[in-house]
Amino acid sequence: MLSFYASLFSILDYFGTFRLEDHGPLHEFAIYCETPEFEFLDADLESLRGELEGHIIKFLSLIGQYTFPLRTNPEFNRIAILDSQLIQDIAYKARDEEHFKELVEKHEEHINRVGRELNSLADEICRTYDELVRLGRRKLAV
Repeated sequence: MLSFYASLFSILDYFGTFRLEDHGPLHEFAIYCETPEFEFLDADLESLRGELEGHIIKFLSLIGQYTFPLRTNPEFNRIAILDSQLIQDIAYKARDEEHFKELVEKHEEHINRVGRELNSLADEICRTYDELVRLGRRKLAV
């Protein structure tokens, strides 16, 4: 289910734009994880499955919380960038030029932190998925 998508996530850069529909398999996986038939009886496999589920839930949560559809193409999302509208909003809130610079800097730090965290979680999802598949093949001799 996730094999093609796991490789896709490893090449996406979440500092840029991405299609929300490409994340459908992650949503499906998270839903399946809620069902008892999706559990492994083997403790090692179940531990990895749970770790993968945790990474996926945190990743999807960050996407939902910190990314927004593009105005020009709502099929794509991205972290809120410093566009003219956001700069105007920041300028409206700023008390003076120094405060404006401080607010812009905080927003840039926020963009960088969220982008790094999304990229890191995407890498963890891929790593954990690969590890789960390898261990599953060894233990289940498939």
